[in-house]
Amino acid sequence: DAYRLLAQHGATEIVSVHIGSTVSGTLNSAHLAAREADVPVHLVDTGAASFVVGAAAIEAAGAAAQGAAAAEVMAIAERTAGACGNVFIVGGLDFMRAGGRLDASLAGEPLTVPVLSLVDGTVSQIGSAANPDEATALMVDAVRDSGAGAGARVKATVGTSDVWSFDIGDQLDKRLSATDGVDVARYRIGPSVGAHTGPGSVGVVFYPSESRQVAVLS
Repeated sequence: DAYRLLAQHGATEIVSVHIGSTVSGTLNSAHLAAREADVPVHLVDTGAASFVVGAAAIEAAGAAAQGAAAAEVMAIAERTAGACGNVFIVGGLDFMRAGGRLDASLAGEPLTVPVLSLVDGTVSQIGSAANPDEATALMVDAVRDSGAGAGARVKATVGTSDVWSFDIGDQLDKRLSATDGVDVARYRIGPSVGAHTGPGSVGVVFYPSESRQVAVLS
């Protein structure tokens, strides 16, 4: 229906940005819908989930608004998704285990807060903290290590899932906003991701801020 409505409103080509095929079967449905569309539909497999997909879509939409052709819009979406890093904590590991995407070596230690990252469809531990405040510091360090404060600008989006994560999200926002070279935004972790991470989940998606030059079509 989305493709049909866009065509009815004047779209002549569509670039459709999706959650990774290794994470969800949504892209398979998009392939079927694209075959029935009245206009060409170009599908982008971000290979990721959560706000990585949103970041790719936002950057792609910005390019399209500047007049970029579909091929360039797709390339920007793919490049943005590939450049994104992510780091997060969850209320408990049981939700991640049930989803089958937790690294088998990650058992979780009592009274610690594992700091995690999703890479190529698998969740791995990148650090361990004694408390949420230390976990926040580790997440901020991950963003800084990506180049922020060293001459590069980084876009960082802080995601929270529910009221149990708001305080940590606010601390992340405050610390990242105080870091040179970091532009911070907020987003809400949706139920499709929250069902796998559980209550109290909070994290950051970050990627380099490009100075994009787009050739406007005449």
